[in-house]
Amino acid sequence: MSAAGAIAGPAREPRPLLEVARDVSAMKQMSVPIVTELGRSLSRAPLPDLLASALAAQRVDTHRHVALCQALHVGRARPAPLRAPGYVRAFARAVALLAGGPARPHLLCVATVASTAVEAVAFGQLARRARRRRWRELFEGLARDQSAHFRLASGPLTERLRAMDAPRAPLRARALLAVLAAVALAWWWPARLAAYQRLGLDADRFVRALGAALEPALARLGVPFRLRLFVRVASAWLRVCGGLRRA
Repeated sequence: MSAAGAIAGPAREPRPLLEVARDVSAMKQMSVPIVTELGRSLSRAPLPDLLASALAAQRVDTHRHVALCQALHVGRARPAPLRAPGYVRAFARAVALLAGGPARPHLLCVATVASTAVEAVAFGQLARRARRRRWRELFEGLARDQSAHFRLASGPLTERLRAMDAPRAPLRARALLAVLAAVALAWWWPARLAAYQRLGLDADRFVRALGAALEPALARLGVPFRLRLFVRVASAWLRVCGGLRRA
């Protein structure tokens, strides 16, 4: 069965899946202009055919993911809201405000590495824990695509950016990551963690796997990443979020 077939019977889907679908759709729509601009920035010099094709495929995948998630709400009395959640708008504002100047391509790549790592790890875990076949097929497709996007951003795109001069890019990348992490910890995770957990996300394993993926990827971009500190802080905060949701 294809990923499109995995969304059959939208009116019967449970609330947690619809919440996650809204979240993914909004995040993907935010990422479309980032991925597009990153591709344009790297295309100022001719790109190898394989790299250009991979960037084009990533844009197509992103639009397809939005359509798949939005299709879950077709036929429901309360369709998915058109306005993005506040935390998504906060993520977008952070990138708009902090990723400027000559270092902008590097900072867009850092944001792309971070977002694709989060999605690849989360979707992979949800696919393994899915209770229904169509959910598993949907999340397997999303995880497969996001893993490919993460490898693209942390591999060929990073290598191309390393050849470009960008003064203070690592320092500014740390500032951008700090703000993105603050939005995630203070707003996104408290709002959506429960829905992801109901679908099978294990918060501690998610944090450890995410940190393990980010550490070498950010190091290749020249951005230090304190893995142990990240795991301690993020795991503790996720447990607090889970406790607050149950209270």
